[in-house]
Amino acid sequence: EEATQYHLLPATMTKHTSILCTILLFISSSLAVNWNNITSDELANLPSSNFNSITTAQLASIPPESCSGFNNYQIQVVPAASIAGFSADQFSNLSSSACSGFTSSQLPNLATTAASVISSGCIYYIASASFSGFTAAQIAVLSTDAVAAISASQLGRISGPAAAGFTSNFIASMDYCTAYTSQQIPYIPASSFAAFTSSCFQYLPNAVLQQISGPQLQNVVPEAIAELTSTQIAYFSANASTGWTSTLTSAMNGYACAGFTATQFPNIPVAAFPGFTSSCLGNLNRYALGAISTAQLNAISASSTSGFISTVIAYIAPASSAGWTAAQVGNLDQYACAGFTSAQFPYIPAAAFTNFSSDCVTNFANSACSGITAAQISAMPATSTSGFLSTQINYITPSSSSGWTVAGTSGLNEYACAGFTSTQFPYIPADAFSGFSSDCFTQMSYSAFQGLQAPQLSQISVDSVDGLLSTQIAKIPSAASAGWTTALTANLNEYACAGFTSSQFPSIPASAFSGFTSSCFVQMAYSAFQGLQASQLNSINSSNIDGLISSQISNIPAASSIGWTSNLIAGLSEYSCAGFTSSQFAYIPPTAFSGFSSACFTQISSAAFSGINATQISSISPAAASGILSSQVSYIPSTANAGWSTTLLNSLNEYACGGFKASQIYYIPASAFSGITDSCMTQIPSSAFTGLQANQLSQITGGAQGLLASQVQNIPPTSMQGWTNAIWANVTYACQGITVQQIYYIPASTFSSVTSSCLNSFSYTTCANISSDQVKPLTDSAITGIGAYCVAELPLLTLGNFTLDQLSYFGYSAAGLGSTQLAYLVDLYGVQFVNLYQMRYLTGSSRTAVMRFKSMVVASTVKPLLTEPATFLGLSWLQFAMFIPPTTLTASDYATQFFTNINVSTCLGIRSDQAVRIPAAAFQYLTSLQAGYILPDTASVLTADQLNAIPVVDKVFGGFTGPTLNAINPSVWPSLSPNLISSLPSTRYSQLNCTIIEGMTTAQVDAIPSSVKTYYNTAKSRCESGATGQTAGSSGSTGQSISSSSSSFTNTVTNGNTLTNTASSSSSSSSRTVTNTHTVTSSSSTSGGGLSKPAKIAISVVVPVAVVVSALVAFLIVRHRRAAGYTPISN
Repeated sequence: EEATQYHLLPATMTKHTSILCTILLFISSSLAVNWNNITSDELANLPSSNFNSITTAQLASIPPESCSGFNNYQIQVVPAASIAGFSADQFSNLSSSACSGFTSSQLPNLATTAASVISSGCIYYIASASFSGFTAAQIAVLSTDAVAAISASQLGRISGPAAAGFTSNFIASMDYCTAYTSQQIPYIPASSFAAFTSSCFQYLPNAVLQQISGPQLQNVVPEAIAELTSTQIAYFSANASTGWTSTLTSAMNGYACAGFTATQFPNIPVAAFPGFTSSCLGNLNRYALGAISTAQLNAISASSTSGFISTVIAYIAPASSAGWTAAQVGNLDQYACAGFTSAQFPYIPAAAFTNFSSDCVTNFANSACSGITAAQISAMPATSTSGFLSTQINYITPSSSSGWTVAGTSGLNEYACAGFTSTQFPYIPADAFSGFSSDCFTQMSYSAFQGLQAPQLSQISVDSVDGLLSTQIAKIPSAASAGWTTALTANLNEYACAGFTSSQFPSIPASAFSGFTSSCFVQMAYSAFQGLQASQLNSINSSNIDGLISSQISNIPAASSIGWTSNLIAGLSEYSCAGFTSSQFAYIPPTAFSGFSSACFTQISSAAFSGINATQISSISPAAASGILSSQVSYIPSTANAGWSTTLLNSLNEYACGGFKASQIYYIPASAFSGITDSCMTQIPSSAFTGLQANQLSQITGGAQGLLASQVQNIPPTSMQGWTNAIWANVTYACQGITVQQIYYIPASTFSSVTSSCLNSFSYTTCANISSDQVKPLTDSAITGIGAYCVAELPLLTLGNFTLDQLSYFGYSAAGLGSTQLAYLVDLYGVQFVNLYQMRYLTGSSRTAVMRFKSMVVASTVKPLLTEPATFLGLSWLQFAMFIPPTTLTASDYATQFFTNINVSTCLGIRSDQAVRIPAAAFQYLTSLQAGYILPDTASVLTADQLNAIPVVDKVFGGFTGPTLNAINPSVWPSLSPNLISSLPSTRYSQLNCTIIEGMTTAQVDAIPSSVKTYYNTAKSRCESGATGQTAGSSGSTGQSISSSSSSFTNTVTNGNTLTNTASSSSSSSSRTVTNTHTVTSSSSTSGGGLSKPAKIAISVVVPVAVVVSALVAFLIVRHRRAAGYTPISN
């Protein structure tokens, strides 16, 4: 039926038939054994075939004690199902060797009661392969000894489901932990894992560990966990990680923690994290920690965070960083902090930042700091912020910088402050700036200050502001400079002040300027002061103003100079004053000028004074005025000079007065002139006096002593109306500066105070214009000062206003009277005037004037008034010249002793009509001195006898002057003795005219001494060359030169009315002719004076032209003077 059903082949059918027959045979044979009564021996002798068909019941019926007879072959063939018949008693009697017969198919049917009595020996003999047949229930009841007897190979054969029987006792008794299989682990009860010993658990294969579940792991004892390695930890499944407890994690070997993986970490219960030790955390795999959650991180014990390392922290997920607590970060190793990232920082609670150590902060990665938030910075105490580095601060975002607090900034390390940037500064709260230290400010980059704001600046501590550098201050925005306060500026480091700029200055509160110190001002850039405001300048402390330097002051805007006060200016260093400019001066309040010192004024540039005004000048203190320089005075605007006062001018340094100009003098108040000192007056430029007015001049008193002639001559003529008695009384040499135009305007009444020295210094042109009213008040002592040159220039009407008493005080100056003046005075006062002057006073009279006067007497133009006395001694030449010509006396009346009885200078007065009456014998007593006073008009009438009587020994003849010798009649010369000629000195030959030279006889020429002959030859050569008549040298003290022939001299004096007429028309021109060496040249009518033809032609052309030109010039001068209003008769 089966064959049919399964379509079996015959061969197959044969096989099945054979198997069936065998089974039937086994059953029949088994039925044949009496199992109930079998003994152990009997049992031992039974063939294995007897057991092939043994049933459960049969097996169960075998007496327990008989079971000791079983052998392994018999057991081996017992049907698997029949094994269930074994009872505990039976099994306990089995020999150990018999157990080797158990097969894996049989064991599953073994009753648990039987299994519970399996001996260790039995276990030993059970084949390893057979262990796969054990069930969980059987395993669970194995005795401790039995379990202990299980070998590694046997353990490894236990099936996974059977492992469910692994009890705590089983695991505790098992020595071969390495034999556990991954198939068994899932079945092992979680509670049994508590039995794993440390010595066992550590040897569990990795594959086994990989199968451990969370509940199983949770039951592992800490001691067992402590022995695990990182490799083993790594094999735990993610699911197993849920079994971690704080007890387990705390027991872990630190190095083992390196085995945690990223897949495990998320499953580790939060409650387990408090158990993580520092050493464990220190060995965590960075990837594993990267999977940590916020709650897990938060659960880590603060005492353990010290184990974190930077590379691990760096892998914590940003969002998980929210789990950090203050206690945790406070315990971090400083170097671990280097692991924080910019992505993590924003998630870390601000509260955590309250506990970062300074060392930890120091190790923050620079880039990480870009993630710090404002709230976090705000939470950081000084003890934390002290750890910041400059590079870290540099990374903090601008918006986060708003978290800085006073505590935070006060804790900063000075060098860290170098990290602040200009983009951060605007966000930093103002009050936080009060926490910055001095050293901190010093380290800040100057560019950072570009972001500073006024409220922030105002909050800087006075104890810290001295840390600011000049380069930093220079970068502070102009608007931010409004934050400066008095307390801040007062405490600045002096060198920092160099940073202020002109754009900042206008924004600085005026009150803050009161805090700047002098040493601070010194350092400021001069260009900064271009932004200074008046109110700021006004607020500077006068005790600190001495710090300003000249270059700074020069840059102060002109309009701002209105802020100067007297106290400020008084406090300036003298050298700083050099900075004032003209545009500034115009704005400085007048009251401030009272603060200038003399030393300050001395340093101010001259040009600056071009901006000063009258009110300002009037406010200058007398002491300060002494420091003003001449160059400064010269720049003072004309109208500003109205500010000068008596006291100020009196205080001026004498040399300062040298700066006044005419346009300035004009505006000086008249009353102020009384303050000018003589030394000051001397220094005033002469040109400045052209601006002097009469009312100003009238106020000059003691200062007149300093007047110079050059100054006086520049005073406008009409201003001379202000000339006063006081001026006359004090001037000295200045009088010589009084001009023709000026003298006319000087009030006549003031001449009562003229001094002799003043009159003595009058120029001859001034003398020529003294009016008759002006001489009336002259005192006798003053008249003694009139010089001869001045007397010579006095107009006749003016001269006529002198009384005889006044004239008597002319003294020696009377010698200056010209012929016309003498004639006028003789006519006016008669004999009283002739006898007025002693001989010595007239000794110096002009030779020309004397000759002219004598010619007037000879010509009866002047009437002789005196009768010849018995003796001539003591007579003046004027008295001698005024003798009435005798009509009855003869030449013999002139005694032979004539020259013995006449004084030397009296010889000047010998008229020609008197000379002819002198006996020839009288000439033997003529002295060389007397010969020098005999004038040409007298010599022209001398005879050869008179001349030859002159003594040769004393060379008296040589005493005659050149003009006198030339006046001797040429016809007389050949008759002169050779000896007389030999007495002529060498100098006379150059003075003799050619008529005389060429007319000398051979005997006369031969008599000339050899030492003198050369001079004669030179003179002769000159005459032979056709040169004109030689002009004579000076005669006496007059400087008069006359050259004429004896035949023409009389014509020159008597008929040549040019000299006489000139003298008659103007004493002034007469005097000038005398003084300027008028030369009269007359040629012989027969010889032509030795002139060549070309010379004669030249004279005939040049002289007329010169005369015409001179006349035209004279006409123009007279016309000009009359147009100017000068009307004195002298004009």
